[in-house]
Amino acid sequence: MAESSADVVIVGGGIAGMTTAYYLAKSGVPSVVVERDAIGSHASGFAYGGLSPLSGFGIPSGRDRPGRDAVAS
Repeated sequence: MAESSADVVIVGGGIAGMTTAYYLAKSGVPSVVVERDAIGSHASGFAYGGLSPLSGFGIPSGRDRPGRDAVAS
């Protein structure tokens, strides 16, 4: 295991952890991210709900959502 020195240790390489690391780095604050698996996996990787702007899978169109008539009945 490699040794490193940092002012901040971020536990978790999901969207919150990596965003924090990014903004700390932009501000010049040395930080290290500790992640047990791949970056962006697990909670952040699964929480997006299958939305894909490239394929469109999982993105409901207007006709897929029930309107007032469908909800009222």
